[in-house]
Amino acid sequence: MGDIKRALARVGVAGAVGAVVAPLCVVVLGAILFMGGSVLVALLFGVLVAALFAVPARVAPETSWLTGSRGGRFVWGLLVGDLGIGLWALAWRAGDEAGLGISSSGGRWLPVGAVPFALVAGMLLRRWYLALTSLALAVGIALLLLAQPAAAQPPEPDHSVLGQAWAVSEP
Repeated sequence: MGDIKRALARVGVAGAVGAVVAPLCVVVLGAILFMGGSVLVALLFGVLVAALFAVPARVAPETSWLTGSRGGRFVWGLLVGDLGIGLWALAWRAGDEAGLGISSSGGRWLPVGAVPFALVAGMLLRRWYLALTSLALAVGIALLLLAQPAAAQPPEPDHSVLGQAWAVSEP
């Protein structure tokens, strides 16, 4: 049971670091690209983010397959940091499209921002049932976020010839 608590502590630390770091990273990355920085500079920034996320990898290193060595901790940081930022940005956009108001809620988005990082960290755990649970939660959240905008939009009008013929024949 202690191993599970340590694994969940690692997931929580990764989520907390991600919730604070993600908005800063998006601003810095946007500034780099806006100021004419190259894609190489953006990739180097991604490596820096991975190095930053290697710090939470030191929490309970035995709970993941990757974190037994320095290189493994860097790969873990690369996956959690960079995939987490990508998922964070996608979730932010999908939440805005769904009208959830996360971006306009003041500082209440900060705890929600921890979720993508915690889920990625959870998927990299050694215990298969914890990793599978994290994957299932990620898929479930993604489906819920994607279903909201689809349900809110009216159906597109049918501009095909068959659709126009059908519309003419209706009373």
